[in-house]
Amino acid sequence: MEEPRTEKEKCLKMTKEEKLLRDQIYDIIATIKDPEKPYTLEELDVVQEDLITVRKDDDLGYIHVMIKWIPTVPHCHLALTIALCMRAKIEQELAIPNLKIDIIVEKDKHQLKKEIDKQVNDKERYSAALEKEEVMAVIEELIDDDY
Repeated sequence: MEEPRTEKEKCLKMTKEEKLLRDQIYDIIATIKDPEKPYTLEELDVVQEDLITVRKDDDLGYIHVMIKWIPTVPHCHLALTIALCMRAKIEQELAIPNLKIDIIVEKDKHQLKKEIDKQVNDKERYSAALEKEEVMAVIEELIDDDY
């Protein structure tokens, strides 16, 4: 059987359980506030449900979540902060063992895509970023749903 090539094809091939988890993850990250604008990531189309794929791999014993997202501008200087917010909020709200999350800037949507992807998906770099009080304060403010 041929592998799905597009994000839409991947979404169509997800199981009901995978789609439910995708919807749950989307609901979690959609309400994150933009650091510069008075809108959420959902309202700015930074995150989109059809750019999230979930794959449960029973053989390897983990669930892989791929979140692609689109910064508002290709030179957004707070793109890393937004990506860190997504990971932090998902980890805070989902207690699913063996969940592997990749947060990836959509292709050709940011000048520093590789650097942002590497920083947010590397456990040591991510942990080091969260150890900085000023970074954590910003993240906590942006992921707080009570605004």
